[in-house]
Amino acid sequence: MVGDWIQKYPDAVKKIHEAGHEIASHSDTHPHVNNLSYEKNIEEIEKSNDKIEKVTGKRTKIYRPPYGEYNDTVIKSAQDKGYHTIQWSLDTLDYTGLTRRRNVETTRKQNKTRRHYIKSQWNQTYSR
Repeated sequence: MVGDWIQKYPDAVKKIHEAGHEIASHSDTHPHVNNLSYEKNIEEIEKSNDKIEKVTGKRTKIYRPPYGEYNDTVIKSAQDKGYHTIQWSLDTLDYTGLTRRRNVETTRKQNKTRRHYIKSQWNQTYSR
């Protein structure tokens, strides 16, 4: 989760956590992380995680960089702090302004061609 969203909607974050869902860091301010320094990447992850902990009482070790961006600096900064960096295999394209119906159609079409999974940068697969 993005830190700004956690701060704005703490009750929703708490409900998501209490429902048993895994909450991961998605940065604090949703920047283009490929443009950030090693130190700034760590700051983005840690600030988000601090907010997660404040609301849920738990820290996460999972990080998904914004925009699906990653480079050696992004991966190393997360890895050095003990985070598992993950990406996705299915892009819902929800950020493109598709209608709900079109979004569902696109997602179903993509899901038929491959099993949905989250893949970490260390080749660990988390199936759902």
